[in-house]
Parts: sequence; C-alpha cells; structure tokens
Amino acid sequence: MPCFNQGRFLAQAVDSLKAQSLSNWECIVIDDGSTDDTSQAAQTLAVAEGRVRFLSQQNGGPSAARNRGIDEARGRYVQFLDADDLIEHEKLKLHVDHLDRHPNDGLVYGDVRYFADEDPTKRLYSFWGEERPWVAMIGESQKPILTKLVSGNIMAMNCPLLRKSTIERVGMFDESIRGCEDWDYWLRCAATGIRFAYLSGENGLALIRSHTTSSSRDLVRMRDGHYSVRLKTGRLIRDARFRRYNFEAGANYLEELAFRDQTRRLLRLAWANATIWVYAYALLRILDRKHRLRTLARRLRSVLHSGA
Repeated sequence: MPCFNQGRFLAQAVDSLKAQSLSNWECIVIDDGSTDDTSQAAQTLAVAEGRVRFLSQQNGGPSAARNRGIDEARGRYVQFLDADDLIEHEKLKLHVDHLDRHPNDGLVYGDVRYFADEDPTKRLYSFWGEERPWVAMIGESQKPILTKLVSGNIMAMNCPLLRKSTIERVGMFDESIRGCEDWDYWLRCAATGIRFAYLSGENGLALIRSHTTSSSRDLVRMRDGHYSVRLKTGRLIRDARFRRYNFEAGANYLEELAFRDQTRRLLRLAWANATIWVYAYALLRILDRKHRLRTLARRLRSVLHSGA
C-alpha cells in the first residue's frame, strides 16, 4: 500500500481489508517520503492490527513504493491497493478462490467504481467522460487482450489479484514511469503471455476515491505517462500490426492534446514503433500538420489585413 501524503485516508483503506471475508492477509504500508501524518497513522494502525506492517523510504514515486512492498510480501498472491482507495468485502476471497481453481490464470480482475470523497456511498462508473463501464471483460479467448491493451488501459490499479509467480515472471514496476504505470504493467503481463481472467460481481469491486490530491487529476503527469507507455510498448511488441496500431493511437493522442513539441514527440514515437509503414505515416502526419499550420497562418493574416 504506497502512501505519499495520504495519511488521512489510511485507516479507511485498512478497514476495507479488515472487512474482507478472507482473513488471511497482510498489508504492507510503504510511506514514500510523506511530509504529513502518514508515518504516525501507519504506525498506529500497525500496533492495533497485527496483519499491518509499516515501512518507510525516501520519496521514489508510487512504482518504487509498490516494488518495495512486492519485495516484502510473503504471500502467494498480491493485491495492489493505494492508500486513498478501497476494495469491496468479498474481493480477496472471490479472486483467491478463482486462482486456486484455475492454475493457468496468472491474474484475475473485476470491475471498478468511483466515489467522491464528499459522498462515499454514491458509486459511479467514471468521473471522466461518459458514465458507463469501461473495464474490459475478457472471456475464454485470450487473443483480444493485447489488442485491447494497446488501445488503452483496461482496468484500474486495484482491480486485479496477481500470483506472486506472475510478478516474478514479468518483473517489477518501471520506476521511471510516474503516470499510467499500471497500464504499462498489464501490457507487459500480456506481452509475456500471462493469462488474464475476468470476474463480474458487485462484491468484488475495486473502489477508487476522487479527491483534490488524486494522482489521476495530475493531467501533466498522466499525459506524460501515457506517452512514455506508448514509446515503451513500441519497443516491447514485435508484431508489426500492433506497432502500427500503437503508433496510430499515440499520434492521435498527441494531436488531440496539442503537445507543444508535437513533431519531435511524433518522430520519437515513430522510431519506437519502427516499421516502414510507421515511418511513412509519421512523415505524412508531420507534413499534413505543417500544411494545416500554414493554411491557418494565411487565414489569420487575411483576417488581420481585412481589419486593418
């Protein structure tokens, strides 16, 4: 449980674990260099609840804190849970039972709901865009999983339960990525051949809190993280079709957000997803953008001259 200046939420996160129908768990709280009361709150929880362990480190970001927790974990399964979020009371049991019954599945995940700090009883599918489910439902066929992940993230950080052996096979979180690091990890799982399983049900939900200091509200961090994952995915995946799709999606994202250094980023993205088609497409995108900018400049000059 990584925690950076979220001490006020820690007790609620631990309470959601204490309410689990499966009681055989340990919670490792990692204070990631907080400057609030996280250390005091975590120590109090560890004294009161023997299943809670508290560790502290210099600030290294959420991935560094999760990696520290993984190193310290003693169980066969790993559940990620940020200090400001919750999980429903049956989640651990439902997901542990599934992995026990299906030894070929490397991770199992369920749905997510969002709640506002001011009204925790009201559950929403999303705080951004259309109010509808967005978590991908994977069936028996594993073929669509990489396609879906190259398109975008398919689940929140606290949705899955993973085998410890899955993490040993895939590796740790990339500490250089400080936004969308969960998406990067699921992509690496899929590229490594890990089998995903999906379980529906309200009692196994992951619950995400929205508040003023939520990391997901840091748009610059999330934007840069998204771009970093696109670059890394291009180097990770060898299939030319997926590289092409990854480049197209990344190029559209760059254009949609109007990155200031868009041409340079587009060229880096093309290099990471290197195929002849991608290079040609990148060149066309750059030329088209320059043409549109020149057209816009001509129109602007025309307007200015007509008003003079």
